[in-house]
Amino acid sequence: MALARKTRNWTAIRQLDEAFHKSIVDHCDNAYLQQAHQLIASKIAALRARLPERDDQVDHCRQNHATIVGLVRDGRIAP
Repeated sequence: MALARKTRNWTAIRQLDEAFHKSIVDHCDNAYLQQAHQLIASKIAALRARLPERDDQVDHCRQNHATIVGLVRDGRIAP
């Protein structure tokens, strides 16, 4: 995501954000959550496509993702 942000590749940023969240849902071992996500995935994609393309929002998103990855890596939340 850092490279996509640096080059202002907004399409790649959206795709990477979707992949990040999908990987969490895919690995959550919760069929109910997975089915619910599948039902609303297209609506989430539509909302994501409407997000303003501003660097501060991308940075905020990256920081949130880094926090989640760090928590998983440190064993503070289950992978």
